[in-house]
Amino acid sequence: MRRHDLVEISDQGRELAFERVAPHLPPREFELVKQLIIGTPGGIKIPGIVRREDRKQIPDTIPVGFSSPFRIDGNRLRIAGFVPTSAVIQVVSPFAVIDREFFLRTPCLNALVEVLAVAGELGLKLGVWGSSALEIFTGLQYTDEASDLDVLVGMTRLDTIRTFTNRLAEIARTFHCKVDAELELNSGYGVKVAELFMHTDTVLAKGLNDVILLPKHDILAEMTEVQ
Repeated sequence: MRRHDLVEISDQGRELAFERVAPHLPPREFELVKQLIIGTPGGIKIPGIVRREDRKQIPDTIPVGFSSPFRIDGNRLRIAGFVPTSAVIQVVSPFAVIDREFFLRTPCLNALVEVLAVAGELGLKLGVWGSSALEIFTGLQYTDEASDLDVLVGMTRLDTIRTFTNRLAEIARTFHCKVDAELELNSGYGVKVAELFMHTDTVLAKGLNDVILLPKHDILAEMTEVQ
């Protein structure tokens, strides 16, 4: 299981996740959070998003986040929680989410179609996360006219990622949509593609359990080994 994975959770697991956060909720958010985590009868169940937990680890659980399709005062309702490992029905990676059909409803989703085409030309493994992934997975309107597009790229050669980055910039200009790409290292850590082209010796790498600085030359060496 890695960052950005979507997790389908059993009803019992949702109940347990809500019970953990309920005592810490302000009264005005109680019902909203309950609906977000547990769901409504006959309604769509929002998946959990695998996240990093910096403070405490609870045995036999997975740290997940829940994000609402609606906004309150301009911000999404985001809740960090834990679900029992035994309550996980299915884990869907960003690379699997992108295989689902979706409507070209907003600029970022239109941009995604073009990014997919470019990735296909370059032979890249491509995934999607963030609000676009949640909309594709649930069918709910997570994106809007101002939404960014977040994509995940599998390990590849530096020259390929440079070409991909240049094409992303063209797509971003065409659709007036910011496109952020993250490269997934073989270790499971993710690094922002843009940082690979900055004049720095290290790159910030985010993993499931920590955030570290990696020597850039180590990442570039790993990229040269890709066939």
